[in-house]
Amino acid sequence: MNNLRDFSKCKAAREPFSLRETLDTVVKSFQARMLARNVLLCVRFLGPAPERLVGDAGKLKQILLNIVGDAMKCTEGGDVDITVKTSEAEASPGEIRLEFTIAGAGLPSDKLRSLLEPVTQTGGSSSLLKRQDAGFGLAAAKRLVNLLGGEMSIQPTPGAGTTIRFHVRAEPAEAHPSSPQTRAARFPGSARQTPDHPLRILVVEDNVVNLTVAKRFIERIGHQAATAENGQDALDMLSEAHYDLILMDVQMPIMDGVEATRRIRAGETLNSRAPIVAMTAHTLEDDRDRFLEAGMDDYLPKPMSLNSLDELIQRIAARESAAREKV
Repeated sequence: MNNLRDFSKCKAAREPFSLRETLDTVVKSFQARMLARNVLLCVRFLGPAPERLVGDAGKLKQILLNIVGDAMKCTEGGDVDITVKTSEAEASPGEIRLEFTIAGAGLPSDKLRSLLEPVTQTGGSSSLLKRQDAGFGLAAAKRLVNLLGGEMSIQPTPGAGTTIRFHVRAEPAEAHPSSPQTRAARFPGSARQTPDHPLRILVVEDNVVNLTVAKRFIERIGHQAATAENGQDALDMLSEAHYDLILMDVQMPIMDGVEATRRIRAGETLNSRAPIVAMTAHTLEDDRDRFLEAGMDDYLPKPMSLNSLDELIQRIAARESAAREKV
């Protein structure tokens, strides 16, 4: 019943936040459901976007949780894509317009109109439960979008579920001197082509959800993926086949990623050396130094996103190509 409160009485917050971290939190919250329903949730950015903004990250996150949550209820298999585009708000100079498109959601088209109609408490609890099953979260999301100065639209796509679009407004953090500043960062563009030479990538991870998500992301980008559940399994697989790239979780039973990397490096020749990337939530400088000292080449922060993985593979491929040209 808390979701039935009058949103018009709420005020949008104006606090600094990271757009990337907000979206990563949303994706991470659905990882278990993605595995259970065989759904891949992907986030793509169209063009560059500021690393930090000022606005209401809490309400933006709730909007996405509601929409994706309803999509997950009605989707079995396939992809749900979140596409993000930022631009200057023409009607409000100095503001940023954040445009979101959620495609592939399996919401039934015969219920779309009712989902965006105003929700009231009339009709008794049974009717409220029925509306909730039909997509109550989407109706609540629309009211939050309006609160943040935006609009929402939904459109059935034959054979591809439903496309939901909405935009909200925010401000660049640079306009607020008191906001915490971070290094200038840009999101990579999302335009992708099938790689000319698909890589064979070994993913070493003991968490079945993370392992499945990483494998599907790799295949989505156009590469081939093999999996191992711990460092010892990875060593056994590497004794039988060569891989172009190894994504190595750090904390695993039987043999952790750091020890596995040391043993891999000790037993390989220069010509058979494969890049090894640490997959970890540890981002302290001491941790990064420990990974590099063990023989790792880079690291990929968790939770993994499609964009961060794609950017990493391109970076590793460019680095390896430059090294070969020097030989």
